[in-house]
Amino acid sequence: MKEILAAIKDVFLSYSPGRSFIEAMMKFDFKVGEVRTHLMQLCFSNLASWPLIPLLFLLAIDPFKFSWSLAGLLSDDNPFVLFLLDGRMMPMLVVFAIFFVFEWIFRKEYLLLALVFYFLGKNEMHVHLATMAVFALYLSRICYLWWLSVDSVSETKVIWKSVSGLQFLAWIVVLIVSVSALDYIQINYLFSKTGELTRFNFLCIALILYQGCSHLFLSFWGHFYFKKKLDPSKLPTYFSTANWILRFSMSDHLRSLLKARIVEQLKKHEVSASQFEELKISSPGLGHFSVGNVISKETEYLKEASLRISKN
Repeated sequence: MKEILAAIKDVFLSYSPGRSFIEAMMKFDFKVGEVRTHLMQLCFSNLASWPLIPLLFLLAIDPFKFSWSLAGLLSDDNPFVLFLLDGRMMPMLVVFAIFFVFEWIFRKEYLLLALVFYFLGKNEMHVHLATMAVFALYLSRICYLWWLSVDSVSETKVIWKSVSGLQFLAWIVVLIVSVSALDYIQINYLFSKTGELTRFNFLCIALILYQGCSHLFLSFWGHFYFKKKLDPSKLPTYFSTANWILRFSMSDHLRSLLKARIVEQLKKHEVSASQFEELKISSPGLGHFSVGNVISKETEYLKEASLRISKN
Protein backbone atom coordinates (compact mmCIF):
# COMPACT_ATOMS: atom_id res chain seq x y z
CA MET A 1 0.00 0.00 0.00
CA LYS A 2 2.89 2.37 0.81
CA GLU A 3 4.36 1.84 -2.69
CA ILE A 4 0.95 2.40 -4.32
CA LEU A 5 0.41 5.67 -2.43
CA ALA A 6 3.92 6.85 -3.30
CA ALA A 7 3.30 6.07 -6.99
CA ILE A 8 -0.07 7.88 -7.00
CA LYS A 9 1.51 10.89 -5.29
CA ASP A 10 4.19 11.10 -7.99
CA VAL A 11 1.51 10.77 -10.67
CA PHE A 12 -0.64 13.58 -9.26
CA LEU A 13 2.36 15.88 -8.84
CA SER A 14 3.33 15.34 -12.48
CA TYR A 15 0.17 17.24 -13.59
CA SER A 16 0.21 15.63 -17.05
CA PRO A 17 0.31 12.01 -18.27
CA GLY A 18 3.14 12.65 -20.73
CA ARG A 19 5.48 13.94 -18.03
CA SER A 20 4.42 11.18 -15.61
CA PHE A 21 5.16 8.43 -18.15
CA ILE A 22 8.59 9.84 -18.98
CA GLU A 23 9.62 10.59 -15.39
CA ALA A 24 8.53 7.15 -14.18
CA MET A 25 10.57 5.46 -16.91
CA MET A 26 13.62 7.60 -16.19
CA LYS A 27 13.47 6.87 -12.45
CA PHE A 28 13.29 3.17 -13.28
CA ASP A 29 16.17 3.40 -15.73
CA PHE A 30 18.40 5.43 -13.38
CA LYS A 31 17.55 3.13 -10.43
CA VAL A 32 16.18 5.95 -8.30
CA GLY A 33 14.31 4.48 -5.32
CA GLU A 34 12.04 1.42 -5.52
CA VAL A 35 11.59 -0.24 -8.90
CA ARG A 36 8.00 -1.32 -8.19
CA THR A 37 6.99 2.23 -7.27
CA HIS A 38 8.21 3.59 -10.60
CA LEU A 39 6.52 0.81 -12.58
CA MET A 40 3.30 1.53 -10.68
CA GLN A 41 3.63 5.20 -11.56
CA LEU A 42 4.04 4.14 -15.18
CA CYS A 43 0.81 2.13 -14.98
CA PHE A 44 -1.12 4.89 -13.17
CA SER A 45 0.14 7.79 -15.29
CA ASN A 46 -3.23 8.44 -16.95
CA LEU A 47 -4.46 9.66 -13.56
CA ALA A 48 -2.17 12.66 -14.03
CA SER A 49 -4.93 14.06 -16.27
CA TRP A 50 -6.75 15.25 -13.14
CA PRO A 51 -6.30 18.99 -14.05
CA LEU A 52 -8.80 18.35 -16.86
CA ILE A 53 -11.58 17.94 -14.27
CA PRO A 54 -11.60 21.56 -13.01
CA LEU A 55 -10.75 22.81 -16.52
CA LEU A 56 -13.75 21.11 -18.16
CA PHE A 57 -16.00 22.09 -15.26
CA LEU A 58 -15.11 25.76 -15.75
CA LEU A 59 -15.69 25.50 -19.50
CA ALA A 60 -19.05 23.80 -18.93
CA ILE A 61 -20.39 26.53 -16.64
CA ASP A 62 -18.75 29.45 -18.47
CA PRO A 63 -21.34 32.26 -18.12
CA PHE A 64 -19.73 34.23 -20.95
CA LYS A 65 -19.87 31.44 -23.56
CA PHE A 66 -22.66 33.19 -25.49
CA SER A 67 -21.37 36.74 -25.04
CA TRP A 68 -19.63 36.57 -28.39
CA SER A 69 -19.42 34.22 -31.36
CA LEU A 70 -17.20 33.56 -34.34
CA ALA A 71 -20.18 33.99 -36.65
CA GLY A 72 -20.89 37.41 -35.15
CA LEU A 73 -17.22 38.36 -35.34
CA LEU A 74 -16.46 37.03 -38.83
CA SER A 75 -19.97 36.72 -40.42
CA ASP A 76 -22.19 33.69 -40.96
CA ASP A 77 -20.80 32.88 -44.40
CA ASN A 78 -17.13 33.13 -43.46
CA PRO A 79 -15.21 30.07 -44.83
CA PHE A 80 -13.56 29.39 -41.46
CA VAL A 81 -16.89 29.49 -39.60
CA LEU A 82 -18.48 27.17 -42.16
CA PHE A 83 -15.49 24.83 -42.01
CA LEU A 84 -15.80 24.41 -38.22
CA LEU A 85 -19.47 23.47 -38.65
CA ASP A 86 -18.84 20.95 -41.43
CA GLY A 87 -18.87 17.39 -40.07
CA ARG A 88 -18.01 15.60 -43.30
CA MET A 89 -15.01 13.32 -43.77
CA MET A 90 -12.58 15.77 -45.40
CA PRO A 91 -12.86 18.48 -42.70
CA MET A 92 -12.54 15.72 -40.08
CA LEU A 93 -9.25 14.54 -41.62
CA VAL A 94 -7.94 18.11 -41.92
CA VAL A 95 -8.73 18.87 -38.26
CA PHE A 96 -7.19 15.55 -37.20
CA ALA A 97 -3.95 16.38 -39.05
CA ILE A 98 -3.78 19.95 -37.70
CA PHE A 99 -4.23 18.97 -34.06
CA PHE A 100 -1.86 16.01 -34.41
CA VAL A 101 0.91 18.30 -35.72
CA PHE A 102 0.21 21.07 -33.20
CA GLU A 103 0.45 18.66 -30.27
CA TRP A 104 3.62 17.06 -31.68
CA ILE A 105 5.35 20.43 -32.06
CA PHE A 106 4.06 22.43 -29.09
CA ARG A 107 2.93 19.68 -26.66
CA LYS A 108 0.24 21.88 -25.10
CA GLU A 109 -2.38 19.19 -24.63
CA TYR A 110 -4.52 20.98 -22.04
CA LEU A 111 -4.60 24.25 -23.98
CA LEU A 112 -5.64 22.51 -27.21
CA LEU A 113 -8.27 20.45 -25.40
CA ALA A 114 -9.61 23.62 -23.79
CA LEU A 115 -9.97 25.26 -27.23
CA VAL A 116 -11.87 22.25 -28.60
CA PHE A 117 -14.26 22.03 -25.65
CA TYR A 118 -14.72 25.81 -25.56
CA PHE A 119 -15.89 26.07 -29.17
CA LEU A 120 -17.90 22.86 -28.89
CA GLY A 121 -19.67 24.30 -25.83
CA LYS A 122 -20.48 27.44 -27.84
CA ASN A 123 -21.92 25.24 -30.64
CA GLU A 124 -19.37 26.70 -33.05
CA MET A 125 -17.55 23.46 -33.76
CA HIS A 126 -19.12 20.32 -35.17
CA VAL A 127 -19.03 17.40 -32.75
CA HIS A 128 -17.36 15.19 -35.38
CA LEU A 129 -14.52 17.71 -35.78
CA ALA A 130 -14.17 18.07 -32.00
CA THR A 131 -14.01 14.29 -31.58
CA MET A 132 -11.31 13.98 -34.25
CA ALA A 133 -9.34 16.82 -32.65
CA VAL A 134 -9.34 15.14 -29.22
CA PHE A 135 -8.29 11.76 -30.60
CA ALA A 136 -5.60 13.44 -32.71
CA LEU A 137 -4.12 15.00 -29.57
CA TYR A 138 -3.95 11.66 -27.80
CA LEU A 139 -2.51 9.85 -30.81
CA SER A 140 0.13 12.56 -31.15
CA ARG A 141 1.15 12.09 -27.52
CA ILE A 142 1.25 8.30 -27.92
CA CYS A 143 3.40 8.54 -31.08
CA TYR A 144 5.77 11.06 -29.52
CA LEU A 145 6.26 8.86 -26.46
CA TRP A 146 6.78 5.78 -28.64
CA TRP A 147 9.38 7.70 -30.66
CA LEU A 148 11.49 8.05 -27.50
CA SER A 149 12.00 4.26 -27.55
CA VAL A 150 14.42 4.72 -30.47
CA ASP A 151 17.01 6.07 -28.01
CA SER A 152 16.45 3.44 -25.31
CA VAL A 153 17.91 -0.05 -25.04
CA SER A 154 17.55 -3.34 -23.20
CA GLU A 155 14.70 -3.82 -20.69
CA THR A 156 13.91 -0.10 -20.72
CA LYS A 157 13.11 -0.28 -24.44
CA VAL A 158 10.95 -3.39 -23.97
CA ILE A 159 8.91 -1.79 -21.18
CA TRP A 160 8.50 1.53 -23.00
CA LYS A 161 7.35 -0.10 -26.24
CA SER A 162 4.87 -2.25 -24.31
CA VAL A 163 3.43 0.81 -22.55
CA SER A 164 3.19 2.77 -25.82
CA GLY A 165 1.61 -0.20 -27.61
CA LEU A 166 -1.07 -0.62 -24.93
CA GLN A 167 -1.91 3.08 -25.08
CA PHE A 168 -2.30 2.80 -28.85
CA LEU A 169 -4.53 -0.26 -28.45
CA ALA A 170 -6.74 1.64 -25.99
CA TRP A 171 -6.84 4.56 -28.45
CA ILE A 172 -8.07 2.34 -31.30
CA VAL A 173 -10.72 0.63 -29.14
CA VAL A 174 -12.12 3.89 -27.77
CA LEU A 175 -11.99 5.62 -31.17
CA ILE A 176 -14.08 2.85 -32.76
CA VAL A 177 -16.57 2.86 -29.86
CA SER A 178 -16.83 6.67 -29.80
CA VAL A 179 -17.32 7.11 -33.55
CA SER A 180 -19.88 4.27 -33.65
CA ALA A 181 -21.77 5.78 -30.70
CA LEU A 182 -21.61 9.24 -32.27
CA ASP A 183 -23.09 8.00 -35.55
CA TYR A 184 -25.88 6.19 -33.69
CA ILE A 185 -26.70 9.28 -31.60
CA GLN A 186 -26.67 11.54 -34.66
CA ILE A 187 -28.85 9.24 -36.74
CA ASN A 188 -31.42 8.94 -33.94
CA TYR A 189 -31.32 12.66 -33.01
CA LEU A 190 -30.50 11.92 -29.37
CA PHE A 191 -28.44 15.03 -28.71
CA SER A 192 -30.09 17.84 -26.79
CA LYS A 193 -28.96 21.39 -26.02
CA THR A 194 -29.74 21.41 -22.32
CA GLY A 195 -30.35 17.76 -21.38
CA GLU A 196 -27.91 15.17 -20.08
CA LEU A 197 -26.68 14.07 -23.51
CA THR A 198 -25.20 17.22 -24.96
CA ARG A 199 -22.34 17.23 -27.43
CA PHE A 200 -20.07 18.63 -24.71
CA ASN A 201 -20.99 15.78 -22.35
CA PHE A 202 -20.51 13.18 -25.09
CA LEU A 203 -16.94 14.31 -25.71
CA CYS A 204 -16.25 14.33 -21.96
CA ILE A 205 -17.44 10.72 -21.81
CA ALA A 206 -15.21 9.78 -24.77
CA LEU A 207 -12.25 11.42 -23.04
CA ILE A 208 -12.94 9.60 -19.75
CA LEU A 209 -13.41 6.33 -21.64
CA TYR A 210 -9.97 6.63 -23.23
CA GLN A 211 -8.29 7.49 -19.92
CA GLY A 212 -10.05 4.61 -18.18
CA CYS A 213 -9.35 2.07 -20.93
CA SER A 214 -5.67 3.02 -21.12
CA HIS A 215 -5.38 2.87 -17.33
CA LEU A 216 -7.02 -0.57 -17.28
CA PHE A 217 -4.75 -2.00 -19.99
CA LEU A 218 -1.61 -0.69 -18.28
CA SER A 219 -2.72 -1.96 -14.87
CA PHE A 220 -3.26 -5.47 -16.28
CA TRP A 221 0.16 -5.33 -17.96
CA GLY A 222 1.78 -4.14 -14.73
CA HIS A 223 0.14 -6.92 -12.74
CA PHE A 224 1.68 -9.61 -14.94
CA TYR A 225 5.00 -7.80 -15.40
CA PHE A 226 5.54 -7.74 -11.62
CA LYS A 227 5.19 -11.54 -11.61
CA LYS A 228 7.61 -11.99 -14.52
CA LYS A 229 10.87 -13.71 -13.63
CA LEU A 230 13.87 -12.16 -15.33
CA ASP A 231 16.56 -14.38 -16.78
CA PRO A 232 19.54 -14.14 -14.35
CA SER A 233 21.97 -14.74 -17.23
CA LYS A 234 20.70 -11.59 -18.97
CA LEU A 235 22.63 -8.45 -18.09
CA PRO A 236 20.43 -5.40 -18.84
CA THR A 237 21.88 -2.04 -19.81
CA TYR A 238 20.59 0.98 -17.89
CA PHE A 239 20.75 4.80 -18.18
CA SER A 240 19.87 4.95 -21.90
CA THR A 241 17.08 7.44 -21.08
CA ALA A 242 19.88 9.97 -20.66
CA ASN A 243 19.01 10.82 -24.28
CA TRP A 244 15.53 11.95 -23.14
CA ILE A 245 16.88 14.79 -21.01
CA LEU A 246 16.16 18.20 -22.61
CA ARG A 247 13.28 16.69 -24.60
CA PHE A 248 10.64 17.46 -21.99
CA SER A 249 10.02 19.80 -19.08
CA MET A 250 11.55 17.94 -16.15
CA SER A 251 10.39 18.62 -12.59
CA ASP A 252 12.90 20.20 -10.20
CA HIS A 253 12.54 17.20 -7.88
CA LEU A 254 13.52 14.69 -10.57
CA ARG A 255 16.38 16.91 -11.74
CA SER A 256 17.91 16.98 -8.26
CA LEU A 257 17.44 13.20 -7.88
CA LEU A 258 19.11 12.50 -11.22
CA LYS A 259 22.04 14.84 -10.57
CA ALA A 260 22.87 13.02 -7.34
CA ARG A 261 22.32 9.61 -8.95
CA ILE A 262 24.52 10.39 -11.96
CA VAL A 263 27.47 11.45 -9.78
CA GLU A 264 27.07 8.36 -7.60
CA GLN A 265 26.79 5.94 -10.51
CA LEU A 266 29.73 7.46 -12.41
CA LYS A 267 31.98 6.82 -9.42
CA LYS A 268 30.73 3.24 -9.12
CA HIS A 269 31.24 2.56 -12.82
CA GLU A 270 34.76 3.93 -12.77
CA VAL A 271 35.60 1.56 -9.89
CA SER A 272 33.85 -1.36 -11.63
CA ALA A 273 35.68 -0.70 -14.90
CA SER A 274 39.03 -0.60 -13.10
CA GLN A 275 38.28 -3.83 -11.20
CA PHE A 276 37.13 -5.59 -14.37
CA GLU A 277 40.34 -4.64 -16.20
CA GLU A 278 42.37 -6.11 -13.34
CA LEU A 279 40.36 -9.33 -13.46
CA LYS A 280 40.89 -9.61 -17.24
CA ILE A 281 44.65 -9.51 -16.72
CA SER A 282 44.49 -12.57 -14.45
CA SER A 283 41.66 -14.24 -16.41
CA PRO A 284 41.77 -13.20 -20.10
CA GLY A 285 38.70 -15.33 -20.83
CA LEU A 286 36.51 -12.73 -19.09
CA GLY A 287 36.96 -10.51 -22.13
CA HIS A 288 34.41 -12.69 -23.97
CA PHE A 289 31.66 -11.78 -21.51
CA SER A 290 29.40 -8.76 -22.00
CA VAL A 291 30.14 -7.24 -18.58
CA GLY A 292 32.85 -4.94 -19.89
CA ASN A 293 30.69 -3.74 -22.78
CA VAL A 294 27.76 -3.02 -20.45
CA ILE A 295 29.95 -1.03 -18.03
CA SER A 296 31.45 0.94 -20.93
CA LYS A 297 28.06 1.65 -22.51
CA GLU A 298 26.47 2.69 -19.22
CA THR A 299 29.41 5.00 -18.48
CA GLU A 300 28.84 6.72 -21.84
CA TYR A 301 25.15 7.17 -21.03
CA LEU A 302 25.95 8.59 -17.59
CA LYS A 303 28.42 11.09 -19.05
CA GLU A 304 25.83 12.13 -21.61
CA ALA A 305 23.25 12.51 -18.83
CA SER A 306 25.66 14.63 -16.80
CA LEU A 307 26.27 16.89 -19.79
CA ARG A 308 22.58 17.26 -20.66
CA ILE A 309 21.27 17.79 -17.14
CA SER A 310 23.77 20.60 -16.58
CA LYS A 311 22.04 22.43 -19.45
CA ASN A 312 18.52 21.71 -18.19
